[in-house]
Amino acid sequence: MTNREITTLMHRLFPGGLGPTDYVHLMVEGGLDRARFGALLDSYIPGDELLIFVDRNHCAFSNREQAFEFVRDFMEHGRVRIADPRFQGRVIIEPMGVGTGTHLPVK
Repeated sequence: MTNREITTLMHRLFPGGLGPTDYVHLMVEGGLDRARFGALLDSYIPGDELLIFVDRNHCAFSNREQAFEFVRDFMEHGRVRIADPRFQGRVIIEPMGVGTGTHLPVK
């Protein structure tokens, strides 16, 4: 998937925030913690494929194994939005090191 395709999908299907939700701390000793990050993803996104997006220059189509490195690098550029390709689960990670997520209702 190209950066343009990721950008188009994220702008159309994940345009802003998630509304009022509870945030969890993801940082340990000044850095993004792999275990906490993985637990947050597991809570909201069941599949292995992920769309990771900050802006058109900082986005990726990734699997779970590679996602940690992308997110860690992208956090310095702004709010990181993560979704599965069907947009059934969404996660936001703020640059300060907190994150939250939501599920879309199954119909």
